[in-house]
Amino acid sequence: MYKPLWFAALTALFVGSAACGADPVDAPDTGIEEPDGGGDDTDLPEGPQPRLVMPDSLQLSAEVGAQASTTFAVQNIGESPLELTLNSPREWITLSQTELSLGAGEEANLTLNAQCRDRDEVRTDDLQISSNDPRAAGRALALTLSCGDADAPARLTINVEGLPGGLPADITVSGPGGFAQTLDAAFSFDTLTPGDYIVRAEEVGQDPIFAPVEERQQVEVLPGREQVVSVSYEAAPGSLTIATSGLPAGASPTLTLTDSQGQTTEVNADTTLNNLPPGDYTLAGADHVEGNTTYSAAPLELSIASRQTTEATLAYAAGRGALEVRVEGLLGAAPSIQIEGPDGFATTLHEPTTLSALAPG
Repeated sequence: MYKPLWFAALTALFVGSAACGADPVDAPDTGIEEPDGGGDDTDLPEGPQPRLVMPDSLQLSAEVGAQASTTFAVQNIGESPLELTLNSPREWITLSQTELSLGAGEEANLTLNAQCRDRDEVRTDDLQISSNDPRAAGRALALTLSCGDADAPARLTINVEGLPGGLPADITVSGPGGFAQTLDAAFSFDTLTPGDYIVRAEEVGQDPIFAPVEERQQVEVLPGREQVVSVSYEAAPGSLTIATSGLPAGASPTLTLTDSQGQTTEVNADTTLNNLPPGDYTLAGADHVEGNTTYSAAPLELSIASRQTTEATLAYAAGRGALEVRVEGLLGAAPSIQIEGPDGFATTLHEPTTLSALAPG
């Protein structure tokens, strides 16, 4: 039902009036977000910085053909001047100011007007925010304008990545009014109540275990818009403890670890490797030569399991050697050479020769 324009009911709702770039206290610190517990950021530029505070989104409504207006505050709670540009290429959106300069601790009020066309519809736009606040890089102000009797469903799509075929996910989506639903695969909610939703993902699988990259994600679902949350899984890593045996004291042979994809990494003996992707590996050791003795080890085939430590010992053993016997300086006389060695080895030679398969010693 249409109403006279002079009787148009105009409403506006501010959502998420928090500092752009605010970091939830129960989420890990990333990038240049504010640290949990109020600690100091270590990745921000040195010295005083501006800090932008303004709404993350605006929701307006008006009758068909009418204009909706709202005023919102922009604050600089930082310690240095803030330079801000806020604009939209949409002709149906106008701002009282598109550029602001605020000193430390100052604030200003901006008025936004949004025009409805002569039909029931939902109009949306993301107003781009440019500022010298390093925490606010890439931010936008999400605007939703509901015109007349238009239905403005809030939509949320959950994507799932990183799981092998046949392994279900374990995801819980919760939101306003006690909403809660468990998912085992990607899903789209088409008619949600607008508000803040929490997407939690749990570990799945056994061998290997697949863990979510982010266990908890929070998203604001707005009328007339679709929000997309990607839940990414990756195989939980394992560990490998490497040792050697059968070598002389102080020996440090070159060891290599090769995964199922053929990627080879040189590793040290008597060490523990962490964060290894689960799967099959080959541990091999190069021959170690000391004096006239060569020590060798057979390669080991082993498996790394999620959240477990595999122990591998390369067993070296002294290999059989060879002895070349040369005779020089005799003038036609036949040599008589006696050779004795380990394990009762004894022989007499009457000519130059090479003895093979000899025990080390």
